[in-house]
Amino acid sequence: MKVTSSDPEWHEADRITVSRTTRLGRAKLHEFAVDNSGGGSWWGAGEWNGGIGRLETVHLADGVDIAAGTLAFILDALRSDGRHHVDIDDINLVVSQLGSQIARILELPTLARRDSPTPEQVEQLTTVRLIRKALYKEVLRRCR
Repeated sequence: MKVTSSDPEWHEADRITVSRTTRLGRAKLHEFAVDNSGGGSWWGAGEWNGGIGRLETVHLADGVDIAAGTLAFILDALRSDGRHHVDIDDINLVVSQLGSQIARILELPTLARRDSPTPEQVEQLTTVRLIRKALYKEVLRRCR
């Protein structure tokens, strides 16, 4: 599936633009949209034939290659706050300061919706949600 920003599936509420400040204003580098038809994966407009989750790393600009899971986490945090734009320097700041914590939370196990969790799993999932929520706040704090 190759998606472009003019496709009807791309709704404003589900898009985030990555840009860079230039001496003439702002330059758009990438646009991402979340696929709400199932799975909720992020797609790059016209650049990748598949969700970013299929990639190990995502090349955003010269010298800026980010683990796909980390980028998806940052985009999820921005989307949770209704943000539609982010500066690449802010993404770099988040990755440099929070990248290892984000990677650790992404390594934690999750349960399929059809699973019946044990009380221990419910407690673990609650803890993971709280950690994720706290990390989202830290991401948002660093993205102006």
